[in-house]
Amino acid sequence: MALASVLQAARKDSPLTPAQEHEAGLANAPTAPTGGDPLSLVKTPKAWDLYLQDVCSCKDKVPICGGDGGCPDDKETKGSVCGDETKQAAKPYYRDWNRTQFHKGKQFIAPTRIFRADKSLYFPNMVGSTLASPSKSSDTTAVLRDRISIVSVYSNRWAETQTQTFTSESKNPIIEEMLREDRSRNGGTPLLQKVGINIEQNWIKALIVRAFMGSVRRQREKEDWGRYFLVRRGVTEEMREALGMANSMVGYTYLVDWECRIRWAGSAEAERGEGDGLVAGLRRLVESRRSEGVDTVKGIGEKGALKLKR
Repeated sequence: MALASVLQAARKDSPLTPAQEHEAGLANAPTAPTGGDPLSLVKTPKAWDLYLQDVCSCKDKVPICGGDGGCPDDKETKGSVCGDETKQAAKPYYRDWNRTQFHKGKQFIAPTRIFRADKSLYFPNMVGSTLASPSKSSDTTAVLRDRISIVSVYSNRWAETQTQTFTSESKNPIIEEMLREDRSRNGGTPLLQKVGINIEQNWIKALIVRAFMGSVRRQREKEDWGRYFLVRRGVTEEMREALGMANSMVGYTYLVDWECRIRWAGSAEAERGEGDGLVAGLRRLVESRRSEGVDTVKGIGEKGALKLKR
């Protein structure tokens, strides 16, 4: 049973449900196809072209294009492009905002221990542009594979701030200490990393985020530019449900191992003890990886398979 289906929207007088290892993630291991998703925002050179593709790709969107004139006639295009877009458009916008009044949108309690490796499910491959390569598609799997990653997923600034209660130096300084120690130990090719995934499926908001990419870049170290993704498409409702992301207005934090398995999950703002659980899980994975003789990773990982340094 998917995580989102058992959590639903938490009410003020209802207890939050602990996250379970068999409820977060996808059953199949992710792959990073060469060339990325052809529907990625970076494949569309002009905003107007993207607008026409969004509003005129099927006859169902009668209020905008009327099903005639500028709408394409390619049946295959209509079927493949419109499915997720129509479902996203039909989703009540204010529903998720209304749900944030209870527990600040928090939907489940983060576990105190990491999920067992043999029970854990996988973090899916997402495709988007990065701060390092804003003009081309990049796969998250290529960055996550063979590393231990703290992955923050959000769709707005408030949600991003929520994830920072788990990961920022001011809220959880031990994580930053571990990251610095790992980089110092491994000469700039870390085994540990933080990855940010900004999912913005509204084309106008996505263009605004892209316009401020320079500002976001200045807030991060250059070696981290390839670990910030702007994902425009490809994140389906089924994928959100599998990851437990029932509320698009809320931020989510995941601890992902070197095989892209989700070993820990947190939602919204960190409550007492949840940050400690993330630190404990991170340490456990580091100890497990080093016990296998793997101490660092050689290579950034965005352009292909990684080589392990033993």
